[in-house]
Amino acid sequence: MQNALYKRPCCSTSVFLLHFLPSSLVITAPKALSDPLSITRKRRRNRILSGRIGLSSDCRIRAMPCSSIETNTSICGGGGGGGGDNDSLLNFKLNQSTFLASLMPKREIGADRFIEAHPHYDGRSALIAIFDSGVDPAAAGLQVTSDGKPKILDVIDCTGSGDVDTSKVVKADPDGCICGASGASLIVNSSWKNPSGDWHVGYKLVYELFTDTLTSRLKKERKKKWDEKNQEEIAKALKHIDEFDQKHKKVDDANLKRTREDLQNRVDILTKQAESYDDKGPIIDAVVWHDGEVWRVALDTQSFEDDTECGKLADFSPLTNYRIERKYGVFSKLDACSFVVNVYDEGNILSIVTDSSPHGTHVAGIATAFHPKVGTNLILFAMFLFSLAKMQHKCDLINMSYGEPTLLPDYGRFVDLVNEAVNKHRLIFVSSAGNSGPALSTVGAPGGTSSSIIGVGAYVSPAMAAGAHSVVEPPCEGLEYTWSSRGPTADGDLGVCISAPGGAVAPVPTWTLQRRMLMNGTSMASPSACGGVALLISAMKAEGISVSPYTVRQALETTSIPVGDLPEDKLTTGQGLMQVDKAYEYIQKSQSFPRVFYQVKVTQSGKSTPAARGVYLRDATACQQSAEWTVQVDPKFHDNSSNFEELVPFEECIELRSSGKAVVRAPEYLLLTHNGRSFNIVVDPTSLSDGLHYYEVYAIDCKAPWRGPLFRIPVTITKPKAVINRPPLISFSRMSFVPGHIERRYIEVPLGATWIEATMRTSGFDTTRRFFVDTVQLCPLRRPIKWESVVTFSSPAVKSFAFPVVGGRTIELVIAQYWLSGLGSHEPTTVDFEVKIPLWNYKNFHFHFGILNSPQGSVLLGAISYGKLSYHSKEDGKNPQKNPVSYQISYIVPPNKVDDDRGKGSSSTCSKTVSERLEEEIRDAKIKVLGSLKQDTDEERSEWKKLSVSLKSEYPKYTPLLAKILESLVSQSDVGDKINHDKEVVDAANDVIDSIDRDELAKYFSLKRDPEDDEAEKIKKKMETSRDQLADALYQKGLAMAEIEVLESEQSPSSAVAEDTKDAPDSSPEVDLFEENFKELKKWVDMKSSKYGILFVLRERRCQRLGTALKVLNDVIQDNGELPKKKLYKLKLSLLDEIGWNHLVKMERQWMYVRFPTSLPLF
Repeated sequence: MQNALYKRPCCSTSVFLLHFLPSSLVITAPKALSDPLSITRKRRRNRILSGRIGLSSDCRIRAMPCSSIETNTSICGGGGGGGGDNDSLLNFKLNQSTFLASLMPKREIGADRFIEAHPHYDGRSALIAIFDSGVDPAAAGLQVTSDGKPKILDVIDCTGSGDVDTSKVVKADPDGCICGASGASLIVNSSWKNPSGDWHVGYKLVYELFTDTLTSRLKKERKKKWDEKNQEEIAKALKHIDEFDQKHKKVDDANLKRTREDLQNRVDILTKQAESYDDKGPIIDAVVWHDGEVWRVALDTQSFEDDTECGKLADFSPLTNYRIERKYGVFSKLDACSFVVNVYDEGNILSIVTDSSPHGTHVAGIATAFHPKVGTNLILFAMFLFSLAKMQHKCDLINMSYGEPTLLPDYGRFVDLVNEAVNKHRLIFVSSAGNSGPALSTVGAPGGTSSSIIGVGAYVSPAMAAGAHSVVEPPCEGLEYTWSSRGPTADGDLGVCISAPGGAVAPVPTWTLQRRMLMNGTSMASPSACGGVALLISAMKAEGISVSPYTVRQALETTSIPVGDLPEDKLTTGQGLMQVDKAYEYIQKSQSFPRVFYQVKVTQSGKSTPAARGVYLRDATACQQSAEWTVQVDPKFHDNSSNFEELVPFEECIELRSSGKAVVRAPEYLLLTHNGRSFNIVVDPTSLSDGLHYYEVYAIDCKAPWRGPLFRIPVTITKPKAVINRPPLISFSRMSFVPGHIERRYIEVPLGATWIEATMRTSGFDTTRRFFVDTVQLCPLRRPIKWESVVTFSSPAVKSFAFPVVGGRTIELVIAQYWLSGLGSHEPTTVDFEVKIPLWNYKNFHFHFGILNSPQGSVLLGAISYGKLSYHSKEDGKNPQKNPVSYQISYIVPPNKVDDDRGKGSSSTCSKTVSERLEEEIRDAKIKVLGSLKQDTDEERSEWKKLSVSLKSEYPKYTPLLAKILESLVSQSDVGDKINHDKEVVDAANDVIDSIDRDELAKYFSLKRDPEDDEAEKIKKKMETSRDQLADALYQKGLAMAEIEVLESEQSPSSAVAEDTKDAPDSSPEVDLFEENFKELKKWVDMKSSKYGILFVLRERRCQRLGTALKVLNDVIQDNGELPKKKLYKLKLSLLDEIGWNHLVKMERQWMYVRFPTSLPLF
């Protein structure tokens, strides 16, 4: 699998710190598995075409130079093609030992040779911080070092995603019981020390802490148990129906019909609940307290367990901040998910740290895992707070195995922090280059775009292919993974610094239910390189050599073994495959030289363009003439370097060399001092052919040429092919592909073009082939415009593509056969690729928009698209998404124009006298004042009551006043005597009911009226208002009567209605009053509507028809146009509890915390 995390940063990033301490054993492959030196792709293709492929004895490794200059082979390890460890990588056969070694590759980077030569420099004293997706402290190999010390020193969540608000403080009662934040009653362990007696409480939805994969697994397992319980309840409900049917052969009575309907509703609800099952996960209660020395944390996880005796708070072994005791917990056996805790803000914030994917643990395992039986030992940390990493934990390295595309390379706040960490605190920062290849300029930020970071590409060796990837026939040479990101950056920097093994079978979290798994990506290459650097740091500290990221980087780049011998291969692999043993020899030899980083800035002479880090000529206009470039080189020393001992004496005599003097010319010599120096170079691309060309201007120390290039000026030229024929059409014929082979083509996109159609035809192969087809365009102030597709051919066929482009810009078209595709086959694949560039045509403009009879305020969605693909059917053109270029649009329907003149002059108020109108205005004003009065305190309620009594005496039968009094009573909160208050509501409702002539109202609505008559419309409006006031009064009266009955039954249980009255609701006078009110309301409204349905629910509940009550309540909740109120769900919860469906009660309680959280998230 590729490292998907690189393209999409995780939502929960953690910091974890581990020791790189001595290991007792190191797996060493036999000498037949020697260094993965390079063979050119051209030689390999010739062998394939001639029929001599595979691991044959005549397939030899040719040594490659370490750089573009002659260097001392004892430092670079270039060697000859003859014997020794570097004799051949190909004559090997896997056995158990070599197979296990290939799972965690070390030989490729010389780590095994280094440990063999220096057994005491195995990583001791080195400390790494890893900024990643979290680590499982229970994962295999990450508990202790080889000498028994803790492996992981600290784990920190940098995102806040696991934070719990524990600001609520409670006290324990005499029985040691506290009320948790979830409302659960919790018993604290009497042995826990808490001098203050303050218990901070909070709760967390546990699925918020888990990965999607783990959550999915838990949901499946929990649903299986839930389904069993639900099926049991369905069986019981069906049994009750059968018993009812056996008892009542003929159902004529209305109450019996309702009872039968209730039983059926119960079955329907259970069945429907199974279909709409959605598990929001267990709720965990967290308790934080100070024991007099440190903050302690305990969790109650009973909601995980079926056994109520398991997961109790009192049985939890308290934890503290991980860095203090380095202990972790596990939520339950079901999830097997480990976690650590950290307490902040004086106990008010609890951070529960879990990993957000297996990625971080896997990275940690590559860098630091120690397995006594296997003999590997690595180090690992994760840290975003660089100052904390250095000051608090004294870290030496940082590994960061993820990133993203960027608009501006080597720029931004994050880059500033990295520069400070490297330049001031001397931290070595290693990061993945990205998994967006094989196109150029796909390196991600920060790993491939920042000067202070060692960006690592992903390499795969034949041993890795045979062992970790288990291929039938491994490639006969090492190569870069097809998806590994390539340079250069948009400002011309090389992008990739070095390469390291990009795949491993490494530890993963225990919740995956396995110890190790295979992952591959530059995310794996970065910790592989980081672990190798840790070996160097261990040696440097032991021998008293000052650790400097500048020295280490220079050693790594100079001694790396190139992968491939074409100049442009550096854009893929950087300086090559790192070699720990050779880098250490370089460091030993160069320790007397200044520790300096050479900052290179390049600007085109005569132009006011921003400074770059290299020359990158990509568009056609830049390749039509030679240009002069000014190079500014500034030696950068670490902060606090001595002026007299380091800066003033610094002076280097440098020889400048060009790898292609016909194209790139530079001065021969340069005297460089601390204040820097500038010089000019001339780049002349006019004589170059179409395609990719790469050159370097590099600096050699005249006094010590063995040091290799001190700095480089990369020069990348992509000369595009012009499209001159019309219609624009380009064909690339008879391209031959073998596994891992890449073809690049550069096209100058004509102005006015907005998309490209391409056709790919394959032939001449046997087994299935997989290809990457990518395009990239670079535009100013934009992230690289990338289109990608992965296509598979099971047999010779033709496939078509369409992708958007920007006219006037060079586009890179990359076709690559996946490195694993076709291994074991001796047949190359022949590819013919045709590119068609349609230009603007107004006939291909499409407008897709639906205008419906939509009410005002509606949002209409549509699309504007243009372009027609030649290979699509007519039906595809009707779908805007099928067109090459499509834009989503929206339109909000405006309100209709109001006819202000309607009804003018026809008001009945014109017939009233001034005194009558004045009296009405005064009355309405008084009612308005009554409605505006607050009733929060006893004094305010008393004033309101006085005014309401006064107005009732003044207007005793005025319905709007009586309705306002009822409304005010219903809206009162914090009522002390609820029964008395409900009786007041009943009296106020009766006043409203008595003020309305129900006979006249019924008579009016029984007749039809002329809708054209304006006066009739006014009467209709008045009657509808009266009807609504009557219905509301009856509704509120019914609610109050129901509540009175419940409250009185709680006070006097003996007066409660017996359960057997469910078939006889008219058994008491109180029930008669409620039923009479209910029947009256039923005459005027639909009792099952969302507005009045609650009274229907209460009525069915009184009659013990709980299934019907629950069905109506569900309909009310679903049909409610507004956000459902909490009281509705509380009512639902009580109904479920009363029925006895405990499995539904448990699920509904979980949902209550989702729908109505007690507090907002901290972040």
